[in-house]
Amino acid sequence: MTRFRFFPILTILFGLFAFYSCKSEDKSNAANENLTFLNEFVEQFKEGLSAEEDRKLLGMLKLERSQEALTELVKVLKNTHHSIKCEFDFGRTTFQKIGENQLQVWFPVSLVNTNYPNQEPEIFIVSAKVEKLDNSFVIREMDADLLYHKFTAFENRDFWKLELEAEYEKRKLVYELVERLQAGVDSVIWFTRYQDQLYFYFVQGEWDNPKSFDNYRADAEKTVPKVGSYKMGLLNAEGKVVIPADYDLIGTLGFDMENLVEVKRNGKYGMYHLQSRLPVIPAVYDVLIPFTTTDDKKLILTQEGKQTGYFNSDFLRFEGLPPVQQIDEYLAGYKYLDKGLLIKNGQQAMMEVPNKEYLGNGYVVPPSYLSNLQVMDSIEFGFTTTELGFNAGNESREFLGLSWQKISDTFNGLIVLIKDRYMDGREEFYYRSRVAILDKENTVKANADFNGSDLVSIRFLRDFGYYEAKTNHYEYLIDVDVDQINLHNFSYFKLSENGEIKYLETRRVFPETKFSKMDSSYVRGDFSLFVGNGEYENSDFLSEKTIQFMLDGILADNGYVFPDEDREMFFSYYRKEGDKTTGKIEEAMANFSEIDRHNYDFLSSLLPKKAIASR
Repeated sequence: MTRFRFFPILTILFGLFAFYSCKSEDKSNAANENLTFLNEFVEQFKEGLSAEEDRKLLGMLKLERSQEALTELVKVLKNTHHSIKCEFDFGRTTFQKIGENQLQVWFPVSLVNTNYPNQEPEIFIVSAKVEKLDNSFVIREMDADLLYHKFTAFENRDFWKLELEAEYEKRKLVYELVERLQAGVDSVIWFTRYQDQLYFYFVQGEWDNPKSFDNYRADAEKTVPKVGSYKMGLLNAEGKVVIPADYDLIGTLGFDMENLVEVKRNGKYGMYHLQSRLPVIPAVYDVLIPFTTTDDKKLILTQEGKQTGYFNSDFLRFEGLPPVQQIDEYLAGYKYLDKGLLIKNGQQAMMEVPNKEYLGNGYVVPPSYLSNLQVMDSIEFGFTTTELGFNAGNESREFLGLSWQKISDTFNGLIVLIKDRYMDGREEFYYRSRVAILDKENTVKANADFNGSDLVSIRFLRDFGYYEAKTNHYEYLIDVDVDQINLHNFSYFKLSENGEIKYLETRRVFPETKFSKMDSSYVRGDFSLFVGNGEYENSDFLSEKTIQFMLDGILADNGYVFPDEDREMFFSYYRKEGDKTTGKIEEAMANFSEIDRHNYDFLSSLLPKKAIASR
């Protein structure tokens, strides 16, 4: 008879119990640590919200936004608007750990109108990525745009509702006409008014319109429906076919020349005449370029491969270029892009989707000479067509100038300066240089945007094997303790053999301190120096305060933690999770790259000795 061994089994059971108890305790400890992390962050966030000065809350917001945008966000968060209150329900906040010192947090937010207590509040969720740095917290990412747009819409809800209904009434007959027209086609996708006449873009096949301005990112892949799944045409208000549904895209009516509209089929372009409803230029050309002679004759230049030609005002075609002055420079120098083009409702016959959901959202299909060079997308939308921006925000886009630069032995850069103005924007204007990278055959290989109020200049840094792009800052810098504006703005990138751009990333406010060996050209310029009482004066050299910030940025990026809490606030976001830190300057300097060492010595030489000694 086998003897029952009670005590060994009991020992195993106790061991298993202890093992699983430890695992459960570990999970419990981790959950408690995360909850402590959240509670500590919430307390600091509350302190920032209730502080008299905005600086504490601004110090927590390490977002890629301009100073103007951050200031407006702080106003919303701190309820400095007299009637609309932004309330966080911290008790229902949820979170998820995404890194050793990082949480993704979801805040329930309510917007309340104190002037109208009976108005239903707007309730939504705002997410934020929170990171702990030593004993303080910063917000790396936040649904700031969502919060801002929700706030603006809620603030104007009653007023907008009345205006929206008024705009709808203006379009009601058009919408009803669309319903009748759709009986004979698969879908009427846009309508427009040109020379007091209504026209309707229709498709046979499948089509998805890009969504409203607020949903732009989510539906960006639908900006241009797949060619081949549909064909596009144009109807007039009587339902007669102006342009048959034989094309992949029909342009904005009369964009460059009266009564003419560009059409696209299989990657080739032609033109229709609206009144005659006839194709006056067959869709067989790579690009069509308008040209006006000195005696005001209208010509249309064509390119098909390497072959050039032109159509006169009677639409008779001739080989080669027209015998007029400066035509070579006009084409070779891309002067047709340098004509002060303004994209704005009223300037072009913008299209709208015949649906209340899209009301006020203007669409533009730019001509081939803009889309082929990727200066504009083949379909642009988000332009406001109403006095208030219901489903759109871009009030205008202006082309201010262009330049042509040799980028390398293989590539050239065509640079166009663009100014966007947004309705109720947090900043009045947004400037950028759109750079198209062209090969020797003038084929666009890639494009990039560089923010700045003047045309970007690009040069190759041969010693390092990458490129430097230079513009001017057109706005106050973010999280910067300097006393100057209109400073240089540098970006750095590499260019692959096929022309693709790869940006060199850094958290430094002044990237030139990391990627280029600085000399006097980096510290001289047409700057503005703050002299008090909101006044600035011209200066041609970086100030001591600006240079000091550059030096401190080099140290911070190499792990230095500033003993002064206020100073550390500016540089804490230079570091990411796992970076080694030190409280000793000499240890941070030991981490310097060759470029860091050169720039640190060069910038230090520009400061008075007393300033260096005080460090």
